[in-house]
Amino acid sequence: MADRLELSRDHQDYLKSRHRLPQPRNALSEALRTYAPAAMAVSDGLVGDLAKLCRASRVAAHVDVWSVPLSDAAQAAYCKEPSLIVTILTGGDDCEIVATLPPDTVAPLRDAALPAGIAVTEIGRVVMGEGIARFVDQSGEMLTFANPSFSHL
Repeated sequence: MADRLELSRDHQDYLKSRHRLPQPRNALSEALRTYAPAAMAVSDGLVGDLAKLCRASRVAAHVDVWSVPLSDAAQAAYCKEPSLIVTILTGGDDCEIVATLPPDTVAPLRDAALPAGIAVTEIGRVVMGEGIARFVDQSGEMLTFANPSFSHL
């Protein structure tokens, strides 16, 4: 696919290395214990994993898709083929973290993540509801996903 999208060799190498050599955000674990009432690793795709977190926490989430941080390589792929946003949001092996935070703890968590060089990005908010994660694009349309996460089966 990378060849079809005409991604640069650097972008192709980056995507391959992220898949072959995951880089879990272990350095953030203590700060998450301090500031986040709920957090989990994103290993099976953001859409599916956030839905699991919402079900376990009995909350809902509203995610602004344009706020989800993308690597330069993922951004380049998305720009060439915007429909890839579904794959980007539902694919596995992200090795990132999704967490819920009270508004007054976002800045302290961001400060705690600085020494480890880990960016903390707000991508949405927890809302009333139970067990649902809604993903909304820039036009305000809710995205739907046939397969919300990677399946090990």
